[in-house]
Amino acid sequence: MKTFILALGLGAAVIFSGCATATHSSQSVGQISQVHYGKVLHVAGATISDDGLGTMGGAVLGGLAGSAVGKGRGNTLAIVGGALAGGAAGNQLNQSSGQELTILLNSGEEITTVVSNKTAGISFRPGDEVALRIQNGRVTRIDLR
Repeated sequence: MKTFILALGLGAAVIFSGCATATHSSQSVGQISQVHYGKVLHVAGATISDDGLGTMGGAVLGGLAGSAVGKGRGNTLAIVGGALAGGAAGNQLNQSSGQELTILLNSGEEITTVVSNKTAGISFRPGDEVALRIQNGRVTRIDLR
């Protein structure tokens, strides 16, 4: 039975692997994006800071953990200390790495943007030919050409 389930799962994975599509929000329907082509001139490492969720989540978990320690003033200090330590840890854990790219567009304009290594899935190098999708003044996608 385990072999059958495993074979069924692998078969489904093979069948549906060719059906991948891009997922868009309902707000993106009908939006116009401009595609610009260019060449990467310079690449620098970048740290993308926490958006606040890691800090808040860590503080809540740290405060909850601290609430299980001591009584009275000791408990209050443990809650505050736990929240501070948890917030600092959550901030560090929620940071990610990226790349700051300077790109010379074919139009002659030079732009700089930051991409997340996590979402881009590509490591860019100087000299790479790229296609940028720009919508409302934001680069929404960069692909190698």
